[in-house]
Amino acid sequence: MEQNNIQCQKCGSDNISFQVVENASIGTNKTTYYKKRKSILYMLLISWWIWIFRWLWGLIKACLTGGLSLFFKKKKKTGYSKTVNANKVINKTVAVCQSCGHTWNV
Repeated sequence: MEQNNIQCQKCGSDNISFQVVENASIGTNKTTYYKKRKSILYMLLISWWIWIFRWLWGLIKACLTGGLSLFFKKKKKTGYSKTVNANKVINKTVAVCQSCGHTWNV
């Protein structure tokens, strides 16, 4: 195995260690919403009851608010979200003299 004869530029020592340091990180996070899917059995047994109760609740709210609730509906984010990370990390190697503490890029 071949040894590198790298010496400190400041004190001339051979006692040097190398470290990899994160220099920069490039990328974005993207969140995508997917719609929940139900099985056919759920749709036949349960889901149509939920639709009826939502329609009745909307009718009750419209009567109590004089019809204003029909114009101001709250938008829902239904389903589940998935976040995709597309990051790239840029590293650099740094030499550190163990005798005097001098650092430099390799």
